[in-house]
Amino acid sequence: MNKVTKKQIVLSLIQKRGEKGLTAFEAVAETGLLPQSVYPCFTQLCKVGEIRDSTQRRKSPMGRNSIVWIDKQYGGIIPVWSSGHPTYSYKGRTKDVLDLLTKGPMSVPHLSVVLELDSMSLSSLLSRLCNQQLMRRLPKKKKVCGRMCFFFELTPLGERLIASKS
Repeated sequence: MNKVTKKQIVLSLIQKRGEKGLTAFEAVAETGLLPQSVYPCFTQLCKVGEIRDSTQRRKSPMGRNSIVWIDKQYGGIIPVWSSGHPTYSYKGRTKDVLDLLTKGPMSVPHLSVVLELDSMSLSSLLSRLCNQQLMRRLPKKKKVCGRMCFFFELTPLGERLIASKS
């Protein structure tokens, strides 16, 4: 007899919800499991690519915004988080950003769409790359789709790094 794991229970709940998705708090309430046993399931499912961040948020019982997770078939984004959460490798994302910037300066909205990253994750990644002096923000904003946006470009160090990887 096969034992159903907590991870399978959580994935099943998310799949049953369809595009509406499920927060970790909702999973705890629906399963009756302890939060400390349910939360890691979301991390593990996200790491293996079964679920994604829908970019929607719902309030937790404490009034905080909680990620609404959806099955990968409904799209969503792969988060780029800091410690304690899945790190959708800054290395892989760094290469993606630097490769894109070899074509010339790009705006934040353009990078967000192409990389399928939410603004917080992208902001964190861009900040990290600027701190590492692999890219820089251009001093003047430009108008894109009716709004003023910052553009980023490779630094000489970033260009050398890309050339060395080719």
